[in-house]
Amino acid sequence: MKHAFLITAYKDAEQLGFLINELCHFNSEVYIHIDKRSTELITEIIQKYTSLKNIHFIQDPIKVHFGGFSHLQAILILLYEAYKNKANDYFHLISGQDLPVRSKKEFESFFEKNNGKDFITHFKLPHEGWENGGLNRIELYHLNDIIDPKGNLFSKFNKKFISLQNMFRIKRKRPRYIHSYYGGGTWWSLSRNAITAVIDFNKKHPRFINYFKSTHCGEELFFQTVLLNCDYKNEMVNNDLRYINWSTKHNSCPALLDFEDLEPILKQEHFFARKFDGKISAELREEIQKITK
Repeated sequence: MKHAFLITAYKDAEQLGFLINELCHFNSEVYIHIDKRSTELITEIIQKYTSLKNIHFIQDPIKVHFGGFSHLQAILILLYEAYKNKANDYFHLISGQDLPVRSKKEFESFFEKNNGKDFITHFKLPHEGWENGGLNRIELYHLNDIIDPKGNLFSKFNKKFISLQNMFRIKRKRPRYIHSYYGGGTWWSLSRNAITAVIDFNKKHPRFINYFKSTHCGEELFFQTVLLNCDYKNEMVNNDLRYINWSTKHNSCPALLDFEDLEPILKQEHFFARKFDGKISAELREEIQKITK
């Protein structure tokens, strides 16, 4: 069984390089999209790894804005590129700040045993765990790809923009072929059958992707909504197999992982963990590397 790892990255060359080296031990193809604005990272990583036959860089990357449609675009670029290789059986979406946390033997044994199952968190919207149930993410227009979401102006202007839409009762209509919207996590491990279902859905409904322009974190809705609105019959397991610490630590939420996270990472059936940092997570990475060999 061959695995395709789809990586979106934008910083930390040391961590990204560590991840690539770890994935090279698997029977895999690795596809990497680096934010177009990260020119130094692109140069450093491509120069170091371009000679490896199973490492594939997106040659025409796009600028990715936090929470914007552009992140979903980057994911789809990776997905379509990886899908071209008919030998790829499973597709794992991860970021440059992820790492596998089980040995190659455990990893491959698990997916052989669970061949055909898809691992992606999912729930119907509205959902109490998301602000306003989450439907405002796609029914209203957002400015993430227009104004820098990490800049000082974004919060002020986006809130005002949302307020005006509510005032004038502006809401995007749901397409007739979508009975409900679904959300979940960004990261997943999907079978080739699931990816085929997504691609076939996009062919049948080519305008649907346009509904995700000007959404907020559309990558947390698109795949769940497509798979749960088409005729896809495979078992979808409501588990993404990822360890993510959702507390604030090291000035980051999700937390940047350190040695304190080792026990919870190993306690449950996690196959990936995030977010790792080249410096803060160094001790933890070394310990995980010992376990995964």
